[in-house]
Amino acid sequence: MIQDFIKGFTSYFGAFGFIVKHNLYKHLFISGIISLLIGAVIISTSYGLSDDAGVFLSNFYPWEWGASYVKTFLEYVSGGIMLVVGFLLFKYILLVLISPFMGPLSAKVETIITYREEESKFSIKQMSYEMVRGFRIASRNIVREIFITVILLLLGFIPLLTIFITPLIFLVQAYFIGFSNFDYFLERRASVSQSVSYVKQHRWQAVGNGSAFLLILIIPVLGLFFAPVLGTIAATKTALNNNNSGEII
Repeated sequence: MIQDFIKGFTSYFGAFGFIVKHNLYKHLFISGIISLLIGAVIISTSYGLSDDAGVFLSNFYPWEWGASYVKTFLEYVSGGIMLVVGFLLFKYILLVLISPFMGPLSAKVETIITYREEESKFSIKQMSYEMVRGFRIASRNIVREIFITVILLLLGFIPLLTIFITPLIFLVQAYFIGFSNFDYFLERRASVSQSVSYVKQHRWQAVGNGSAFLLILIIPVLGLFFAPVLGTIAATKTALNNNNSGEII
């Protein structure tokens, strides 16, 4: 468990140097700009709607005394909730939109590491396949992640369990992010069901990959820009390592 987590986490080491060494800036900028745009839309939408939500909710406050403070408090709370929900949705929206670019990046990384000549070519057909697959994976994972997160939040009301809830939610988030990053490698050689089985078998590698992704993501602006490409490169390196150990997908 710990060894797999470390393997998934430390695969990020040297990922940026890999981009520089092999001139992968095109992939970095395309995914980075898409990621920044999605992040900007989510943040601006949350900020804009928080005022309206605060006003709406404050209408249920029956007293004039302290009404302005209640309104301000509700604006912050509703804005925070929208940001959390937006962040939850962010990675799945991102998965679908950048999948046509991350699949070829993963293939390029594999070509460089294994010295093979094959490299996936961009085409409308392949782009459509990757977006549909990305949507299937996202739809499957978001339902499970929301369900598990809600269960954990409810368990958080039990005093003895409260301190464990935040780390557990972090691990759940990390697992599903790692799942997405591994699937860019798996989509070339496995069906969705086979991909699910593979990630379950290597769940702690996925958690390690996703944990590093989340830590990068909290870096203002730069995190949004770099996390998707670094996560894809790291997951591809980890999966290739598994293959070199004699594992067959």
